[in-house]
Amino acid sequence: MFDLPEIPFLLTLLIVIPLIGAIVTLFMGGEKQKYAKIVSGIVSGITLILALYLMLSNDYSAYNESYTWIETAGLKMSYILSVDGLSILMVFLTALLLVVVTIFSSHETDKPNYFFALLLAMEVGLMGVYMAGDYFLFYIMWEVTLIPMYFMISWFGGPRRHYAAIKFFIYTHVASLVMLIGIFAMAFQAAAGGVVDFSFAAVLAGSSAFSATFQTLVFGLMFFGFAVKMPIVPFHTWLPDAHTEAPTAGSVLLAGVMLKMGSYGIIRVCLEVFPEGAHIWQPAMVVVAILAIVYGAYACIAQKDLKKMVAFSSISHMGMVLLGIACLSEVGVEFAIFQMFAHGLVTAVLFMTCGMAGHNFGTREILCWEDSPEKCLSMRHS
Repeated sequence: MFDLPEIPFLLTLLIVIPLIGAIVTLFMGGEKQKYAKIVSGIVSGITLILALYLMLSNDYSAYNESYTWIETAGLKMSYILSVDGLSILMVFLTALLLVVVTIFSSHETDKPNYFFALLLAMEVGLMGVYMAGDYFLFYIMWEVTLIPMYFMISWFGGPRRHYAAIKFFIYTHVASLVMLIGIFAMAFQAAAGGVVDFSFAAVLAGSSAFSATFQTLVFGLMFFGFAVKMPIVPFHTWLPDAHTEAPTAGSVLLAGVMLKMGSYGIIRVCLEVFPEGAHIWQPAMVVVAILAIVYGAYACIAQKDLKKMVAFSSISHMGMVLLGIACLSEVGVEFAIFQMFAHGLVTAVLFMTCGMAGHNFGTREILCWEDSPEKCLSMRHS
């Protein structure tokens, strides 16, 4: 867009700066805890400025980074970072929401150093997922996002936080293990007797030799891992519990950018590497997407808790994203990307509104005002 001077190692900085911030805030114990929000605000603000600078740059490829870190026994795993028109939107959205939730959570007094350290740690993993150009790095960053979100729910969540955190971790971790099997399968198949290179480019170059049967099977493995993360019916049950028990900041990041990891993976991996598999799985994707749209909408209407209502609406919205992807057309994928970004912005505002309502009125029950306005007023003033 603009002819801006190039910043060296900009993509690495988008990961390292939040990592440093997370480490610094983590060790700000005692009287220094009250300054954790300031450190988090400064770090997330700098990251947002760098992400905006990158998005406005004229040539994203100029910032690509590639360094080999493991090359032994016929395996090659590299530290590769790159961005394009798809990933830059998710990078910017991640940076933006981190600033928003840091400001929104500035009143946090319960172990604020841990709280803001977990927020910044999530930013590290999310940035890594959206910028990774190597499947091994992609998987590591994918798993990195699970750990801080688990502790965010378990430490700072509601009454059933431990149950929700464990359920979230089991569902998403099992799905990612299935995805890992698919990653190894396509990397070894793409090598065809040579060095097993886990880079996106090497796997894509070798994918021309993938048979229709292989594409069908591995597409299913990868799709399952990504679909659970979105999540898609019937693998959605962890989401309402996680949203209901998570603190507002956790809900914003979970719905705003973490759910998009699944749809991003389907577009980035499944459609690019397995075009024949995508056509074979197309009817199933359409059926599941429509089921998620309809079920999520009806379940949303039936909820009494504000957070659960928004959570089920997210299932419906992500079903729309999957339906766009399942069209296997340029317009369909563009719609899916637009919906991903728009939902990330809208759902962040919705969850913050839910959090404010729960804080000010003492309850998130929608029917409270209809059944007993006096009780609601007493909760608000108590």
